[in-house]
Amino acid sequence: MNTASIENPEAESDARLDDCLHKLRKLRMSGMANAFIEQLSDPANMALPFEERFMVVVDAEYSLRASNKLRRMVAAAHLKYPFASIDSNPASEPERAVDYASIAALASCDWIDKRKNVIITGATGVGKTYLACALGICALQKSIRVLYSRASELVYELEKADSMKDAASCIERYAKTDLLIIDDFGLMPSLSIDRCRLFLDVLDARAGMRSTIIAAQIPVSSWYGLFADSTFAEACMERMIKSAYRIELKGSTLRS
Repeated sequence: MNTASIENPEAESDARLDDCLHKLRKLRMSGMANAFIEQLSDPANMALPFEERFMVVVDAEYSLRASNKLRRMVAAAHLKYPFASIDSNPASEPERAVDYASIAALASCDWIDKRKNVIITGATGVGKTYLACALGICALQKSIRVLYSRASELVYELEKADSMKDAASCIERYAKTDLLIIDDFGLMPSLSIDRCRLFLDVLDARAGMRSTIIAAQIPVSSWYGLFADSTFAEACMERMIKSAYRIELKGSTLRS
């Protein structure tokens, strides 16, 4: 037996505690490490059963990992409003003429499981983008991958990739995300034949497989005229509108 341990048992205990905390952090279990420290700092915890104390420590690690995962997913989604919330959603205001129950139903994300789309239209500043991002956050909270892009950026990226003979990988990036948010649809460069083809490739790769939110100032009835070719227009419209939930926001602008 170590004589030093007998002479100073508190020092040995502290050393073992430091070693345990070091191992937890080395295993990337900082949530457990911090919860363990909190357990030891409050004498009242000593009266709790071991199982209960252990569950608290495990819950802390699980919550921390879930929080870190959500933060990474939000960053990867590139949302315009990364802190948007359904609970503080301007679209629920009475003047927007939208039933809050409908928004709450969409927040459940069942429509994503069913591979359906959501179309949000309304004048400038009524909260279309915020609502789209809030629904995106709801999806991210369920570990559903989300990607946000303005329509003009999407078209530009597709066109640039096509010029570099790399359109396939660009289309795949937009095709594979579980929820694609296309904002400001209609406020993009004129959809020439080539742009129509690339845009259709994205929609076609997603049709029946993934869900898309499209936010636009322009009413759906005017979308057809955005395409240079009627055949492409019909094909794109069919993939965007078929089985889509529609929300039309009204009221005055939220922008000051």
